[in-house]
Amino acid sequence: MLPDSYFQPRIQNVVPGASAPARSARSRGVLCLAAALAALMLSVGPGGGVRAEVVKSGRPAPGVATQSGAANAATSAVGKTGVLKDLNNANPELKRLRREIADNLKATARRGRLRWPVRYVRYKLRPDENFYFVMAKVSQDADTIASLNSLANPNALGPGESILIPNARGLFLKAKDPATLAKKYQVSRNAMQRAGEFWFLAGQKYRPKEMAYFRGDSFLPPLKTGRVSSRFGMRSDPFTRRRTFHGGLDIAAPRGTAVHASQGGKVIRVASNARGYGKLIVIEHRFGYKTYYGHLSAILVRKGQKVAADQIIGRVGSTGRATGPHLHFEVRKNGQRRNPGVHGVRMK
Repeated sequence: MLPDSYFQPRIQNVVPGASAPARSARSRGVLCLAAALAALMLSVGPGGGVRAEVVKSGRPAPGVATQSGAANAATSAVGKTGVLKDLNNANPELKRLRREIADNLKATARRGRLRWPVRYVRYKLRPDENFYFVMAKVSQDADTIASLNSLANPNALGPGESILIPNARGLFLKAKDPATLAKKYQVSRNAMQRAGEFWFLAGQKYRPKEMAYFRGDSFLPPLKTGRVSSRFGMRSDPFTRRRTFHGGLDIAAPRGTAVHASQGGKVIRVASNARGYGKLIVIEHRFGYKTYYGHLSAILVRKGQKVAADQIIGRVGSTGRATGPHLHFEVRKNGQRRNPGVHGVRMK
């Protein structure tokens, strides 16, 4: 869950819209100490482990997604946000949000510009609510919510987690050179609006291939046969027996079993002794995705090589921090570890 402090503005909004004193000082000292302890960040251990029971400061350690792979909307400063308390049809804020989304959609189609300036509301999902339920209730679309909140998959969002919902449909994208976005989506530079760290392209949608990645239709199992010995999430570390966060899938298989590329891409790293991973291959895919293949006994590709989906790239082994032959497999989106299971990777 993202704490309220995550959504406080860090830049200007893009849219204008003994004695008692001694006891008080000691209390402040205790509170500061407690806050410091609560704010301890998860430390990534060898093999993707993370030392900590819970992250209480709200901001996960670099490279580590929350257990559910939740949206991390607050990493992008968009300015002040309102609060949507519930999705009751009688809620005035929900009515206003729906009306502005509809008005902006019509104005974009007719005149190529918004009727209402872009603004955002924060909503915390309740039990039994999910991505598609919220999307339908607020009259938004998947592309808008996913791009603003950097969601890797609709199943990555669960009850108790918070997202930002804008009052307009379109894509919220990051780019050093906005001209590349204008060319890709065939829009004029004037049609793009600056929204904090994003560029907002009103009325635009993800391309079909990118939506396939988002829905979890694009990744294949990296092994043809194998048994999942450790899943994504909290677990007992096999070496220390401490509760740690495991950032991927461990798939047990005989030494020498062929390892396949889960999706086509470019090999950006090969390592003979990566810390914790041992022999490691990293493949870069489209749309900010990367896959990691660790503990290999053999590497059959080279850095810079382009590989096809399902191509054999290595062999199962037990190099690095491993108790036996298995493949450690990770899916990362924009540097954050994500649950491979929500991306269509299914192993027994």
